[in-house]
Amino acid sequence: MNDPHGSPVKLLYNEDTSLSISHRRGSMPFFFRNADGDELHFIHKGGGRFESDFGAMSFEVGDYILVPKGTNYRFVYDTNEIFSIIVESRYAISFLDRGVIGQHAPFDYSKLETPEPDPVYESDQGEWELKIKKCDRFTSVFYPFCPMDVVGWAGSLTVLKLNVRDISNLMSEGMHLPPSVHFTFTAKGLYVCTFRPRSLEGNPNVERVPWGHRNIDFDEVFFNS
Repeated sequence: MNDPHGSPVKLLYNEDTSLSISHRRGSMPFFFRNADGDELHFIHKGGGRFESDFGAMSFEVGDYILVPKGTNYRFVYDTNEIFSIIVESRYAISFLDRGVIGQHAPFDYSKLETPEPDPVYESDQGEWELKIKKCDRFTSVFYPFCPMDVVGWAGSLTVLKLNVRDISNLMSEGMHLPPSVHFTFTAKGLYVCTFRPRSLEGNPNVERVPWGHRNIDFDEVFFNS
């Protein structure tokens, strides 16, 4: 937490994905590139500015930030500390097919935010470090100029941001819905669910307590905020 050059701490992993936490008290003094897979960051505490070679955008508590494989980025904080959860997948992280629930549920794609090109950076810094992760090993490359000096980009591959307040609960008047209706992101061998606080259903006969279940397809990890 007190080492500005430290890396996130990996807690759980398998051949498809890993779960890490990052708890920093200062901005990243280097840029980072994950050459092993996509990253999904969930901001639990703190806020600031996210910079990448797609541009920059602000972030706050409750944000999911999806970073494609090979993206150069860093977090610059405007708070004393930041705590985030990082899911890494060796396969592309995307959204599920909405199916019969419709394209606007549980969130509208118009709520997704992307970075804006911002070529303004400090010019008096003599050296810029880019730390690259490949096969779980780290290598540093140093530039005499800022490698994030972005003036524009094109295409559909980019960083995406979504806040949990823009995700709605799917609810039923007559029965408890299974956890699968709360899927937010997916990749091969991975599902990320978001469970929002919700009011009680109006039907007095509705089952209030979720039934017990046994997942024979996946391991489950819960983070309660």
